[in-house]
Amino acid sequence: MRIFSYKGTEMKKHSLLMIVALFSSGLAIGQQQNSGKEDYGERIEVRGKKTPMYFYSAMQQAEIDLYDQVNKQLKDDRYKVSCQRESQIGTNLKQKRCLPNFVRARMAFETQKARESGGPPLTLEQVEALVGKERQEAMNAVAKVIERNPELLELLVKYQSSVAAWEKSKAEEVAARN
Repeated sequence: MRIFSYKGTEMKKHSLLMIVALFSSGLAIGQQQNSGKEDYGERIEVRGKKTPMYFYSAMQQAEIDLYDQVNKQLKDDRYKVSCQRESQIGTNLKQKRCLPNFVRARMAFETQKARESGGPPLTLEQVEALVGKERQEAMNAVAKVIERNPELLELLVKYQSSVAAWEKSKAEEVAARN
């Protein structure tokens, strides 16, 4: 097989490989000698913008982290928060809804009562109006837990800042469209 001809001699594949190896080693030596000098090569920087979805995901993760840590510290199970993916009436799209257990229990009770009487079930807003006293007790219990644990306060601040970042990102996205 004839690959390369120099002054009438043919070089085989292994000779060609040796030449390639010599050239590459020469390049490596040249790079080592040039390492002390400033590189004037082309530099490419990629700058991107974080989307509202990025901030939404960060907010959701911060919310879950906060609720997990608060739930570990709370003694009363009624005040613990559980998050579930629920679909609203009229749509199959599921949304995450985090509610204290006493609200979920009251919703279940009121829904069962409505089914037995044949009336419409209460909305979340109506149920929250019914559990006003329990909500205040839960808020006091959570406030005490956060006062005793500074790391929970840090998680709360992180969650609030992630909510603010998400809202700001949404507003910027809407402004950019207009």
